Amino acid sequence: MGLLEICSHNSYWRGLDYFENKRVKSLKQINRYEFEADVEGTKTYHVHLDIAHPRKSTCTCPHAADKSTICKHKVVVYFSVFPEKAQEAINVENRSFRTGCKEKFKAT
Repeated sequence: MGLLEICSHNSYWRGLDYFENKRVKSLKQINRYEFEADVEGTKTYHVHLDIAHPRKSTCTCPHAADKSTICKHKVVVYFSVFPEKAQEAINVENRSFRTGCKEKFKAT
C-alpha cells in the first residue's frame, strides 16, 4: 500500500494544507525511492520518506517520532515529490465544496 492509503484522514488533509502553504523548506532526493526534507510546522521537522516502504519513513515530530505513524509532515513531503497527486486532491476538494454549496443553496 502507498503512503496516502495508509495515512489517517486528518494527516492527509493537514498535509495537503501544508502543501498549499509551501511548508516544505528543503527537499532532496536520496535515491529512486527515498527523499529527505525539512518541514516547517510548530518547529522545523526533518522527514525521511521511503516511497517503496512508507512505514519505514521517519519524522522528528512528536506525533511520529520513533513510530511508523504517517504524519502530516510525511504527507506534505509526498505531495512535494508528487505534486500531481496534491493537485488531484485539491480538485476533488474543490468539486466537493462546490457540490456541497450548490446542494445547500438548493435546499433554502
